[in-house]
Amino acid sequence: MPKLVVEHISKSFEYKKILNDLSFYVDEHEIVSIVGPSGVGKSTLFNIIAGLLDPIQGEVYLDGESILNRPGNVSYMLQKDLLLPYKTVEQNVALPLLLKGCKKKQALIQAGELLKDFGFEMVRKSYPDELSGGMRQRIALLRTYLFSANLILLDEPFSALDTFTKSEIQSWYLKIHRNLGLTTLFITHDIDEAIKLSDRVYVLKGSQVDSFDSIEIDNESKKVDNFLLSAAFLDYKKQIINSLEK
Repeated sequence: MPKLVVEHISKSFEYKKILNDLSFYVDEHEIVSIVGPSGVGKSTLFNIIAGLLDPIQGEVYLDGESILNRPGNVSYMLQKDLLLPYKTVEQNVALPLLLKGCKKKQALIQAGELLKDFGFEMVRKSYPDELSGGMRQRIALLRTYLFSANLILLDEPFSALDTFTKSEIQSWYLKIHRNLGLTTLFITHDIDEAIKLSDRVYVLKGSQVDSFDSIEIDNESKKVDNFLLSAAFLDYKKQIINSLEK
């Protein structure tokens, strides 16, 4: 059984259809990306999966159970890190545990252990404005993980980073995704990023199309040196671009 199943989701705003009868799935431990131009409903789809919006039709299942209109079952990280500036890194990471009813002392201990495991113990007492953009995003991702490890929704979390930092944090996320056994659904406008991170890429083209194009990414092909310059990478990129232009 897939980790996430989205069935026949449609959504309209003020009589304008944004999503039209979309169905797809995400298997456990996959990273699946959704790419598409602005305004085709990517973030709307995420809000429905997160239980924040009600579709006009359709169903969302996590581990075989409906989570439609039930917030709190998945983790959701937006483009901005949204770290609280008046709380330390340790306190920010502990916040999801506190919201779930964990006692403050235990929440801070657990947050501290996670930071230590990932080599961030040296910044645990720092405040967000003392950190680089890349470090802030790493801390925000760890906080997102503590909210719920069931399924992580990432809405362009690396878009504001410079090219070098983005590449570095992408590689870091692949490592923690593997080490923590995560399942991730990812929105991006960056086709290169989608290919680098994903097991599968869905192309969303707008409400006039009632299905995704799906491109499978062979992870064996990523093991070659300079994958981003390889013929396999360029072929995947052509497939996605051609799908967007249909």
